[in-house]
Amino acid sequence: MSASAQTLSPDHAARFFNETAEMLVVLSSTLTCIDASPAFCDFTGQPPASISTTPIKTFIYDEDWENFSTTLSNLRHGEKITRFDVRVKAANGAICHVDWSAKRSGDAFYCGLSDASEWLWRESMRAAHEDILSAILNRKDLTQILTSVCKHVEALVPGCVCSVQLLDATRTRIRNGAAPGLPTTYTDLLHDLEIGPNAGSCGTAIFTRTIVVAESIRTDPRWEDYREAAAAHGLAACWSIPLLDGENPPFGSFAIYHRHPHTPEKRETEVGKIFADVVAVAVKRREEYNQLMTARLEAESASKGKSDFLMHMSHELRTPLNAIIGFSDAMASNMFGPLGSDVYTGYARDIHASGEMLLSIIDRILNVARIEAGTLEIKEEFFCVADLVAECLHIVTLPGDKNSPRLEVAIAHPSIHLTADRQAVTSIILNLLSNAIKFTPAEGMIEIMVEHQDGGLHISVRDNGVGISEESLSDIGKPFVRAKTNPNLRSDGTGLGLFITRSLVELHGGRLEIKSEPEKGTEVTAIFPTDRVTFSAEAKQSASR
Repeated sequence: MSASAQTLSPDHAARFFNETAEMLVVLSSTLTCIDASPAFCDFTGQPPASISTTPIKTFIYDEDWENFSTTLSNLRHGEKITRFDVRVKAANGAICHVDWSAKRSGDAFYCGLSDASEWLWRESMRAAHEDILSAILNRKDLTQILTSVCKHVEALVPGCVCSVQLLDATRTRIRNGAAPGLPTTYTDLLHDLEIGPNAGSCGTAIFTRTIVVAESIRTDPRWEDYREAAAAHGLAACWSIPLLDGENPPFGSFAIYHRHPHTPEKRETEVGKIFADVVAVAVKRREEYNQLMTARLEAESASKGKSDFLMHMSHELRTPLNAIIGFSDAMASNMFGPLGSDVYTGYARDIHASGEMLLSIIDRILNVARIEAGTLEIKEEFFCVADLVAECLHIVTLPGDKNSPRLEVAIAHPSIHLTADRQAVTSIILNLLSNAIKFTPAEGMIEIMVEHQDGGLHISVRDNGVGISEESLSDIGKPFVRAKTNPNLRSDGTGLGLFITRSLVELHGGRLEIKSEPEKGTEVTAIFPTDRVTFSAEAKQSASR
């Protein structure tokens, strides 16, 4: 209550009750009305002259009476209660949720009331709206979403029946979307209906891109061809909202039917427009998702075709290459006698070297195809990392080679062991060393470091070569992409090395990190997870168990 009537004189109290716009009522200890404001009388339809002798039970919804009377009777003098929800019978016959505030003073209860129906209705609409949006975000089945929309609207607008009509691929004919409250015999009649200026409410709304209201299907000219079907199923009014997508063709329509001639009320119009927008979002999201899935399947099919082609061609090329390499090796070594000229022997060596290089490229392409196809598997082995690094250094260095940069090795823990695919880790280290040598001048330096950090194994190759520009770093590691470097340095290659390296590291549950700065050098680190790292003492204990 905005004022306490019991603090006023009788004349002032009477004037206060008569002038206030709030619903106020004073009850006796037996819960009979002593006085009430005009707003309360208007709400309940009780004449002011008889209000003072009327039991409040007359206006309380039967199911709420016991709770209401007990709550008030238990109040002591000076005590009050607020936001007490009790349903009240309104003058129009509706049962309305009302928030009560009551204070006891002696044997009287001073009560203030406010209609909570609007707030509760809006809370219900908000909850329904969130429920549908959640279903859309979770990619629920479209029919399930549309059915849920219809049921929510039917609950918010008592007495109505909802349906959603969608358009076919040509955007000219109607398809049933959802209509849980309509008989299928009726919705089947509308299926494949062509939209137009006189195609009922739904077909016309889609055609004209405007809301169409048929207050009486029996007299509305747009329903001339369909009014008998509607009447046969007890449908007397229908209004429809087109489901729009900007300037693009509509998706369909959202319709609200009534079983008697009807003009949409304010609440109904608000609900219809809000949920028509939600339906449009659901349909658009589903179409976009379907297009995305189609594109993805096409891309996967194309990728699989490419991978299959690469694998097939790699196998086809290896057969003649093996013959070329084998025969050229036999010729260069004079296996079956001299060739007759040292020049021919040199040619044979060149053919052998070129064949080996081409075979290496084919092997890399084959690995790329296996990686993309998901068929590359790792073979778990237990080995010493320091020994493997030494083997790799022996492969990439030539005794007395003055045209290669200086190599230095720093292994923090020589006893560290790794459980991984030994051949794969060999390829990782060789790829990193080969790249560093390729892009580092002869007077430069390359460091290979093995460290145990944060429980994981870090194998790093650092050089002070030409480095990589910032714009190129984002593309490094993609198949067939090569960094733009100094044109005076040798930069032959396929651009597959880092892609294969990164893929091999990730197959082991690790990651590849690249740091670089132009003219200062590059550092690439292969990081293996902690569960693959063991020290030799631990390894011996493990082996003895």
